[in-house]
Amino acid sequence: MLLSVFFVCALPVLHTTAASNASFSGQILVPTEADVYTEFLTVATNGGCIQNFAVSDEGQIAVCTKGNYVNVYRRDGSFSYGVRYVTSGDSRVFWNEEQLVIYLVRGDLCLLPDETAQCISVWGFTGSGSDLLTQTVFTNCAVNGTFYQMLPSDFPLSRSKGYQLVMQTGGGAQQVIYTDTMDKRNAVLRLLIITFVCLFVVFGIWKNLRIWKDLAHL
Repeated sequence: MLLSVFFVCALPVLHTTAASNASFSGQILVPTEADVYTEFLTVATNGGCIQNFAVSDEGQIAVCTKGNYVNVYRRDGSFSYGVRYVTSGDSRVFWNEEQLVIYLVRGDLCLLPDETAQCISVWGFTGSGSDLLTQTVFTNCAVNGTFYQMLPSDFPLSRSKGYQLVMQTGGGAQQVIYTDTMDKRNAVLRLLIITFVCLFVVFGIWKNLRIWKDLAHL
C-alpha cells in the first residue's frame, strides 16, 4: 500500500546499482549510473518549507523540504535519520511498503536509501515517473488510526503562512513532528527593515525641523 503524503552531521554514503529491475506504484524501475550527490544526516534539518510528507503502513514518517532535505521519523515521532541530495528541480517523498522513495522530478530519478542508512541506490523509470505527483499528499492522511495533518503556523508580518506537520493519535493527543520556520525568519527580516525605514524617516523629519527652526531665528 502506498501512502503519500536544518545544523548537519553527515555520514558518508555508498552508492550502489541494483542488480535487477524493480517496480514502484505500477512503474518499472531500472538501475542507473546517474551521478547524484547524496549524504545521510544524523541530525534533523529544521525550518525549510515543506514540499510534502509521507507515512508508511508501519507509521514511519518522511518529510521532504526545500533545500533538498528529507527527515525520517519513527512511529513515535522521534528522529531516525536524514538524507541530503543535490537536484536542480523539485522532489517528493513516498513509501513503497517500508522502503523510502525520494523522487527527483527533474531527471525522473528515484533515490532508495537502505534501512541501515549506509547506502543509497539510484533508479530510473522505463517510462515517466510524473504520475507519482498525482499521488502526493500535501495536507493530511490517516494511517492505522493515527491522523497526520498540516496546520498553519501564523506569524506577524508574514505574507504567507508557515506550516507544522502534526501527528494526532486516536486518543486525541497531538505531537508536532516538523515546523516550517522560513516565513518566520522572513517576517523578522521585514520587521527589521520596516524599523530601519521608520527610524530613517523620523531622523529626517527631526533634522528638517531643526533647520526650519534655525532659519526662523535669522
